[in-house]
Amino acid sequence: GEAKAIGVSNYQIPHLEEISQFSTVSPHVNQILYNPLVANAQEGLVSYCKEQKIHMTAYTSLGNSSPNRLLNSFPLHNIAKKHNKSTASILLRWATQQGFSVIPKSLDTDHIRQNIKLDFKLKKSEMNKMSNLFQI
Repeated sequence: GEAKAIGVSNYQIPHLEEISQFSTVSPHVNQILYNPLVANAQEGLVSYCKEQKIHMTAYTSLGNSSPNRLLNSFPLHNIAKKHNKSTASILLRWATQQGFSVIPKSLDTDHIRQNIKLDFKLKKSEMNKMSNLFQI
């Protein structure tokens, strides 16, 4: 049969435009690296996907370097403390509050529970602070 929906990973705007020339099915989701460290670099792609109604899924939402600049960030820790949440939880909420789905990896049962329980809302000022925290 024919594909009725497709998802892509790490597609940039030229890739998405190219696929539209050869396929009658547009991508429904684009999975990209997205966290406050790279948010500004991905701004154009995020805007394009919103305009084209392509859902975004964020991977590496919690960062991946050692030492982890996101999980060890004092300003992020302070925001988390205000909400009585972990730094990981506010990073996931930051992405989901922008309309992203997230796919955090964890083998720890407590962390998995925390990753699911995003039942709070960040203030606009907190969202902006997180988005611009690592701007160069």
